[in-house]
Amino acid sequence: MKHTTTPLTRTLAAAGLAGILMISASGLPSSHVHAETRTAASTDQAETPAITPPLVTSKTLQSKEKWLETDIKIPVFLGLADTKYQEQLNDIIESHASKDMVKWEKEAAETAASAQKNGYTMRPYQLTITYELTSDGTDGDLISLKVITEGMGMNNGDPRVDTYNFRNEAEAQRVTLEDLFGWDYKAIVDQAVKTAIAADQENYFQHEDGFQGIDAGQAFYVSGGTAYIVFQK
Repeated sequence: MKHTTTPLTRTLAAAGLAGILMISASGLPSSHVHAETRTAASTDQAETPAITPPLVTSKTLQSKEKWLETDIKIPVFLGLADTKYQEQLNDIIESHASKDMVKWEKEAAETAASAQKNGYTMRPYQLTITYELTSDGTDGDLISLKVITEGMGMNNGDPRVDTYNFRNEAEAQRVTLEDLFGWDYKAIVDQAVKTAIAADQENYFQHEDGFQGIDAGQAFYVSGGTAYIVFQK
């Protein structure tokens, strides 16, 4: 894969938590919707052995708080080429899930105490964390993962999507929208989103000043050669 000049097509889509918005890339310059795989500086270089796609297993976290029901399954990477990055990534994902669980445990316990004091019925809060490996590394070594956290009971229980995109190499490299669409990626994505919203305005809540564009840390994931732009609820 590292010595081919065949482009990996990247189309655009926007994923809102209320649904999926497909954004057509038609009309955009073709040079902007491709991310070419890197080529060797010389054809005389020996080819690097292909890296085997990693194994992803699930780890379950369980709350001991009786007023919080949990269904938490987080991904654990095994077999990444960069073992140090693998350890760090696994720690980050578990740390985020653990912090979310502690926050919900605290809120559930406090609400239950208030319910008992004031004589009203308390129903257990619910916290669910799931994940999906949307690109497993067979597409140009690209790994793409989304972790979905959602709950019921707290006022701030809106779903949240965390995304992780990187290349499975000896020294793992984070993949950005700029890597996929080029230096003017922001203009490309912004225009695609605006076009899609304009075509279906009734289905979107918008700021009074309209869509202001993606930010520097815009979440996205890749699946089947398509980049999905994630807007939190």
